[in-house]
Amino acid sequence: MEFRTLLSRHAAVAVEKQLRLARSVAGSSWSWDLAAGTLVIAGTHWSFQLLGIERAADARWRWAWADADNGDGDGLPDALIRAARTLRAFGARQGVRELVEPEVDLRRAAGQSFAALACGLLDARGFWRAPFDGGVAWLLLTDRAAPGAARPLPAEMARVLTRTLAILPVDHAIALDAYVLHHGGSVERAGATATARLRGGGRMVAHFDEGRRIERLEAKVA
Repeated sequence: MEFRTLLSRHAAVAVEKQLRLARSVAGSSWSWDLAAGTLVIAGTHWSFQLLGIERAADARWRWAWADADNGDGDGLPDALIRAARTLRAFGARQGVRELVEPEVDLRRAAGQSFAALACGLLDARGFWRAPFDGGVAWLLLTDRAAPGAARPLPAEMARVLTRTLAILPVDHAIALDAYVLHHGGSVERAGATATARLRGGGRMVAHFDEGRRIERLEAKVA
């Protein structure tokens, strides 16, 4: 399976969670304790798993499990890299090279894409970008005390999907279908137009260009 296809199936759900998280902690100070696997935001402690790091020096992504599994243990507890190992096992079964190679060129896939995939595929609460001297660590929030899900209105779904298409390298049609299906809706197509009928009423109408990319997205109430 191509990484882009897999990411497209989970990206919008992850971005929805991330936007909700961002609203809940906007403007708050934060810190993280790698050894303890704890992210502290505005005094609240949330547990996380380390997915991997982006190295600035050579523009490469390195999975959190890479050193430990090569016998070069870096002191990270197994519990802290369980999510990364789960993704590797999934990638091995599905033939997704980016999930099983210890390092990946950031031009192929970046930390934000891996974090979004992990968030959606593993049903995490969100993810966090943690810069440090020499790179960026990407953390997967696994604490169920973090902000949970709520059924979004059509306008919110349109905003989420628009944001997803802007920040992640996804297939627009797959991302639309997967996001709508996740929330119990259905998609009908007629030429270059796709109409998403949403559970509970309302709809989104997506207009595609010749490259199969969404060029306009409209939200309509029931």
